Amino acid sequence: MTTPRTSPRTFIDFFVPGVPVQEGNIAFGNGHSYHREGDRLKTWRESIAVLALEATRRPMLPHVMDWAIWTGPVELHLSFTYKVRTKRDYDQPKVTRPDLSKLVRAVEDALTGVLWVDDDQITVLEASKNYVEEDWKPGLNVNAMLVKT
Repeated sequence: MTTPRTSPRTFIDFFVPGVPVQEGNIAFGNGHSYHREGDRLKTWRESIAVLALEATRRPMLPHVMDWAIWTGPVELHLSFTYKVRTKRDYDQPKVTRPDLSKLVRAVEDALTGVLWVDDDQITVLEASKNYVEEDWKPGLNVNAMLVKT
């Protein structure tokens, strides 16, 4: 088993189509806890990870342990986009659910071990959730860069 090496790429930019799913909606029932969006969240995180790997042009083989992941500080910009419901919503911030911080957490967790070793490496974070034009796809725009130290 080899240790991860530093990536020669210092900037990643990709789009994840689909309705963003938040992390953290835990419900309790019958003596157990479960995530209300469990299946949707798992699919959403997997989509993020796969598209991140495609953006880095690395092999998507789970047994390859020498993927080049970032080990230094990371700057992360996330833009969550949703289909406009009414004309007045167009190009407006989305001030309703889901919670932005829970959306961010799902992305951070999905990219841990894919782009960076741990999400505590994120030193700059910018995130937004907005409505987009009817002909645009809902989803997530990700821009991440390794911060030079």
